[in-house]
Amino acid sequence: MSLGICHLSPGNDQVPMTIRRTIMAKKEESFSILDKGLTFEGSISCKGKVIIKGIVKGTFIGETVVIGEEGAVYAEMKAGSVTIGGLFEGKIRALEELVVLSTGKCEGKVTCKDIMVEPGGILNAKVSSLKIQKSAFKEDLPLPSEKKEVSSPPLLEKKEVPSSPSLEKKEPPRQSAKSNSKKK
Repeated sequence: MSLGICHLSPGNDQVPMTIRRTIMAKKEESFSILDKGLTFEGSISCKGKVIIKGIVKGTFIGETVVIGEEGAVYAEMKAGSVTIGGLFEGKIRALEELVVLSTGKCEGKVTCKDIMVEPGGILNAKVSSLKIQKSAFKEDLPLPSEKKEVSSPPLLEKKEVPSSPSLEKKEPPRQSAKSNSKKK
């Protein structure tokens, strides 16, 4: 994965206004690069976008994480969004999305809101959805440990169910067309 460099300046009149606004907004967003040749072991916690081209082992907490083709991460990771172009082994909790690019390989345990695997990308993990965990049903249904009284009519046993005359009406047997013609 290559990192593109833009040589546009926000003050340049040849740059359309929408692009200038985007460039100005991006200036406030920070990003860090853990480059090739760097091996880090331990815990990392960071804000903004992180591009990993080296090797990371341990615990990683971030907002937006991109693992480049050259990158390898062996960690327990929690992030807003994660894009894997290299190798990831461990546990990921992506609060928004996980994207495995065509060059990426993800192994371990994944919990995320949305997931996308490009053709050629490898996902060999147990995957859980944050959407299910945050489901509205969770609020409606009490947990077994919660003793919530629910008023419902008592169930009747089969023999206590009163018979309804409307259900017991029997239709007279139908006669075939041949038998009707013989009676005439």
